[in-house]
Amino acid sequence: MSEFDSHKWTRQFKEASADRLNEKVKKENRLNEFNPAGHVLPFISNIDQKWEDSEDMQDDLRAWIQGIFDSGGYDLLDDVVSALEVEVKLYRQYRNKMQQGM
Repeated sequence: MSEFDSHKWTRQFKEASADRLNEKVKKENRLNEFNPAGHVLPFISNIDQKWEDSEDMQDDLRAWIQGIFDSGGYDLLDDVVSALEVEVKLYRQYRNKMQQGM
């Protein structure tokens, strides 16, 4: 019978406990997405999500925007809107360039 190594056992126990805690936190975060104001957001962000139609996408976008406002107010919302405007402008330039090349 091998000698019991309490240090090894303690380290393995702590690592296993930390892993279980991390998994539990990740699962809770996926199930209960909270903003700093304490409101439960009505969606879980998932870039691979498939929408049935444009109304689903718009509802998701509205919920995302409401979450931004709830967590950061008008200042954060203005910053996000400005960033989105830049992205839309860049997309339109890219689309126009691609259409002209075809």
